[in-house]
Amino acid sequence: MLVPGAAGFYGWMLVRYFMAMVLAVGLLVLTGLTPVVAQQRIALVVGNSDYKLISALDNPKKDAALMAATLEGLGFEVVLAIDVDIRGMARAVRKFGARLRAAGDDAVGLFYYAGHGVSARGANYLIPLGAEIETESDLEIEATSASSILAQMVDARNALNLVILDACRNNPYKGKVRSISGGLARITTASGALIAFSAAPGQVAVDGDGENSPYTQALVKSMQIPGIPIEKVFKKVRVSVEENTGGKQSPWEESSLRGDFYFVPGQQTTNNAPALPPQSAPPLQPLPQAPVSATTKAETEALFWKSVKDSGDPQVFAAYLETYPDGTFAALAKVLMDNLIRKKQQAAEKAKAAKQAQEAIEAQRSATLAPQQNPPAIMPMKPRRNNLTPPQIQGRLNLTGNYNVEGRNIRGKLYSGKAKISKTGDTYRVEWKIGYNSHVGTGTVHGSVLTVDWGANEPAIYQIMSNGQLIGTWAGGKGAENLTPQ
Repeated sequence: MLVPGAAGFYGWMLVRYFMAMVLAVGLLVLTGLTPVVAQQRIALVVGNSDYKLISALDNPKKDAALMAATLEGLGFEVVLAIDVDIRGMARAVRKFGARLRAAGDDAVGLFYYAGHGVSARGANYLIPLGAEIETESDLEIEATSASSILAQMVDARNALNLVILDACRNNPYKGKVRSISGGLARITTASGALIAFSAAPGQVAVDGDGENSPYTQALVKSMQIPGIPIEKVFKKVRVSVEENTGGKQSPWEESSLRGDFYFVPGQQTTNNAPALPPQSAPPLQPLPQAPVSATTKAETEALFWKSVKDSGDPQVFAAYLETYPDGTFAALAKVLMDNLIRKKQQAAEKAKAAKQAQEAIEAQRSATLAPQQNPPAIMPMKPRRNNLTPPQIQGRLNLTGNYNVEGRNIRGKLYSGKAKISKTGDTYRVEWKIGYNSHVGTGTVHGSVLTVDWGANEPAIYQIMSNGQLIGTWAGGKGAENLTPQ
């Protein structure tokens, strides 16, 4: 259930960004400093905050929203992706690459990322939500390499490309994967490109105590200064960040630009001109506030919707609906929000069911494996034909054969597959096929428990049920698995 107060706060935060952008554009128009550019400007902005498997970050999604609004005001067509997994990242990158290729040779491409980022073996990886990283090789599968995004931009053969990475935050895998380090490594730039890092190579940047990171806050401010080339923009950013962090963070750039680029073209103040008006100059009078036209309102709503329509967070759509309850896209926003809420509820129910199943397995395993206290005396009795001892029960059920596998790994992810059990003497051989992975183990039966050594630190332990099903755990009880005869 969405909390109205939380949605209202988030909505106000987003509206403030967009209103600030609209006001900035209006002031540029009134002062004659509109960023008129001949070339098309295409940007991809990604912000990941709500990590579950690693430490969450407060500011990246707010940084991305602020950067998207700023770039829109500077004439960029923006593809915005907030809190996306690996598939969402891939879709956004492909969409960005297609638009950049279609924009022509004179286009300017810009990629901005805020979130977790790590380096390994000299390569930089951007971490999407839901990434399951246990080894260095997992980065190739579970994360997005910065070089792959740069390759998309190079393939477009456009005039100029900018890559901005506010991703040098703390290493979320410290102590878990030795070869992964915090901070980012240097990237060799292609001709006509500039790559900007929020911190020097190998240095870790701070997320910031305010609503935005120190780097992004300084960058959006410097980008809107008329008449200064991009190199000077980043120099101003570096000075500001070093001052605000006490020298602990120093932004860095790698450039192979061949010409000048201005976010806001205009007349730059010369060294001989005073930076501020002289004391004798009359004070500036505020401009009269013009009424907001219906067209401006519609454009603002369209800009808001364009920036949130691909979000996977129902709170974002709640913010839109609270701001524009009768808006053009209100019905669609309601449908998308309800679908996201339903998916989250289904995921929560599925996780709860898996947890309950695991608890039941653990309880049954404990009851089976725990030594009995004061066991009842065994009374001698005359054997009868229908009285079967446990070994006879096992023989009757016959563990050999093919099984369907359903389980949950140590990270809570459900899986399924096939298994085959064969027997030689008193030893059982278990062969699993889970997706593209295969495992083999050998085991023995003691009473009604099958213990299988499959090469891990902890064996897989199954309770043999009377219906032939095997209910078990592995990884010391952290994983659960059921084998059902076919």
